[in-house]
Amino acid sequence: MEGLEKLLQLSPTILNENNQRSWLIFSTDNTLNYLKTSDQGRNWSKEKVAVHETIESYAAAIDTENIIHIIYRNQDSKIMYLRQKNGKWEKQIIFSEKDGQKTGYFCLLSTKESLHLFYLTLDMSISRWRLVHHIKKGDLWEAGKILEEGSGLPENYAVLSAGPKNRIHMIQRRLENDCYVLYYRTLDPKTDLWNYPTQISHKNANHFLPIIFEDEQNQIHSLWIEYKDSEYKVVYRGRSSGGWPEGGWAQQKILNSNKMTTFPLPIFLLNSNGLTAYWKSGSTIYYRNSQDKGCNWGEMESNTLDDDSFAIRYAENPQIANRQRFLWLLGTEFPPHTFIPKLPGTFSSEPSEAIAREEVQSVQTISKKQNYSNSLDHLEPLEDAFRKLEGYSDHLVKHASNLWEEKNTMKHILDKQQKQYSTFYRFAGEKVKELHQEITSRENDLDKMEKQLKDTIKNISEQLQKEKVRYTKERERHLAKISSLTEENRSQNVKIEKFKETIDYLKKELQKEEEKIQELRKDVIKLKEAASPKSSLWTKVTQIIYPSKGQ
Repeated sequence: MEGLEKLLQLSPTILNENNQRSWLIFSTDNTLNYLKTSDQGRNWSKEKVAVHETIESYAAAIDTENIIHIIYRNQDSKIMYLRQKNGKWEKQIIFSEKDGQKTGYFCLLSTKESLHLFYLTLDMSISRWRLVHHIKKGDLWEAGKILEEGSGLPENYAVLSAGPKNRIHMIQRRLENDCYVLYYRTLDPKTDLWNYPTQISHKNANHFLPIIFEDEQNQIHSLWIEYKDSEYKVVYRGRSSGGWPEGGWAQQKILNSNKMTTFPLPIFLLNSNGLTAYWKSGSTIYYRNSQDKGCNWGEMESNTLDDDSFAIRYAENPQIANRQRFLWLLGTEFPPHTFIPKLPGTFSSEPSEAIAREEVQSVQTISKKQNYSNSLDHLEPLEDAFRKLEGYSDHLVKHASNLWEEKNTMKHILDKQQKQYSTFYRFAGEKVKELHQEITSRENDLDKMEKQLKDTIKNISEQLQKEKVRYTKERERHLAKISSLTEENRSQNVKIEKFKETIDYLKKELQKEEEKIQELRKDVIKLKEAASPKSSLWTKVTQIIYPSKGQ
């Protein structure tokens, strides 16, 4: 991030709660601080620190419940989320950059239903850029979605705003053929889907610092700076309806009639009275008005500003009625007491012409003060001393006023606390009485429970004694039975031994008989071999051994 665009990432931010109180968020070398005002910057509260860190770049927004949200990058390459709620600051890490990554161009946008975070990530290691979108609904951040990406490391950042119906409008700056070109996209809040990009700027020029708004009639208004042929131009382009090929975008209009060679800061105001385009070039601010939605513009006017003027970012509660939409303001001192355009306050129903004159009056007043001081150069030393004295006097008066307000505030708080203490003591007395009665009732209940517990323990003890006696008798009976069974088992073992001996004896006798049978078989075989089957002796033997059935 280089040049003015890098400086704007650290510029202060005004957050408008309800057109009655505003916050001023700003960074120092090692802190992020804030102030509050309830009178459009005429008086500011004491400076307070939100976080003790060195801020590389940041963006802030305020939601429908007037809760402050801040996204910032610290020196440790961490992207942090800071939320102010009920007087306390809550901090968490969204993600840590990887080696070679650089994140910036934060845009934090609050709608009636959610919070949107956009940023550009440059990955130096692979020479690639990504435009990322996160949505926060409730207490959780959704994972980032890559809307666009490409090779190289151009500063293709995006600028966004929300319309009356929560539709988000985006102008993205892309590098194409060595020129930064602007593309328009919109997000449908019902589907969270982006439409296809439409190119809204020329291709043969560089374009910077785009601004985009949607009015109550759903018409789109955009403003940006164009650079071509060593000259800067302020360009306005509006869109009233859809359609091919330009998507309802009217022809662009060049608002500056003078030649500008120094980079201007565009400021675009949209309110119920119409459009006002400002642009600061050097120490001069130029402006033009349109009361017919950008179709026609009044003559260009200019005034000289203090060289110490600086840009201030602006965001507001999305539910503010009669909104004045602008992205940037100019301040002429710090903390700022006057703004261009004028910081919104309680809505006025004056005619549009009177309001338009009042919006430009602050520019003319600053110019008159400077011209008057130039005409009194010979009184400059005295004037400087007088200004210092006036500054000291204003400081003392403001300090006294702040002390008086703080005294009244403390008195009001003290009275309120005394009433609260009185109510608390009365309430505490009643509660102590109720507690005493409750304790007495609980003590009676405990006495009853203690008696019941003693009776129960006594009954359990008696039952245990009876069970012990029964267990002893049962044990003796079982031991006697075990002894009897043991003796019986011994007797059976003796019988088994005798049976074994008998079996052994019978086995031996059986073996003897088998031996006799074997001998007889041998004798038969011998007889068979000795006598022929035809001999009468064999016949007799056969008859003796196998007598016939008739004998």
